[in-house]
Amino acid sequence: MLFAPEFLCLENMIREVFNRAKVSAGPIAAAVQLDLTDEQVTPNFFSRAEISVSLPDGPVRITWAAVATLWAASQAAVRLGRRMLEAKKAGQSRIEIEPGSAEDIGMLFMDLSQNFMRLNGPAESNGAVRWHDLPKPDPSPDLDSDDARANFWFQNTLEWIIRHELAHVVLLHGQRDQEDGGKKRAIYETEADSQATDWLRGELSADPVRELGTKPEQRELELEARATMVGFGLVWVAMLEASVGATSGGHPPIAERLLKCLGQMGLREDSFALEVTSDLLKVWMDPQGTWQAYETPLDAFQDAAAKLQEYMDQFPRR
Repeated sequence: MLFAPEFLCLENMIREVFNRAKVSAGPIAAAVQLDLTDEQVTPNFFSRAEISVSLPDGPVRITWAAVATLWAASQAAVRLGRRMLEAKKAGQSRIEIEPGSAEDIGMLFMDLSQNFMRLNGPAESNGAVRWHDLPKPDPSPDLDSDDARANFWFQNTLEWIIRHELAHVVLLHGQRDQEDGGKKRAIYETEADSQATDWLRGELSADPVRELGTKPEQRELELEARATMVGFGLVWVAMLEASVGATSGGHPPIAERLLKCLGQMGLREDSFALEVTSDLLKVWMDPQGTWQAYETPLDAFQDAAAKLQEYMDQFPRR
């Protein structure tokens, strides 16, 4: 199946995100190109959903399958994350899924994203991917809609992932990998995570003296929004690894990456980003589970990360 026919409408959005990420990466990344393709990038890779960089100088390659899975996951996250927050405020201890509800549509999108992830055969020119009963990609939806909010999540999460790939170029990982015989690739992945997170955070910081539970100032709210995209990007990676039944041997464990990256953002204990990330992990790993009460979002996040590690341990490393 081909993904490009259904998702080509998002190409301008994707290229704008890529160019924005390149600017923040500086002059070393200025010549790196973007290659959008329906073909499998890495032979024998466990999924057609792949975002990677060819070292030492690019290009960054994004498959349309990866676009499809991240777009569908963004549609799910917006609907489920928002309704989980509303449900908790109403005193509920689990998500209620009624046919046709936003929660139902969110779960269908989550299933769709994971089904796309499992496709690993070659692209076929005789058919485009199709699905029914769910909204299709729309680069210009109504601004006050779940589709518009999902596009925001898609763009900003993709930007952090692209920054991770550009960091490999800027940090000279191609040359260094040749020098050390490929023995430090997990270290390079950690460095790329850290650099991408640093670029995204910029000069933003949380207010260390703000009383917990009170509304943050605008700069801290922007930090929270960016941290949410980092958290969601790594939740998406976890979904991809679980969907294909294997974790990446060349990367640190996904729970470790999540803890380090969000820790690097310098969030407060009542962080919205930590709460949303933990909620998305819960609804993905145990959609009908009962939610435990925690003293702070930080406590909820740390417990969710521990449960994520346990969940991912069932899969072999490749």
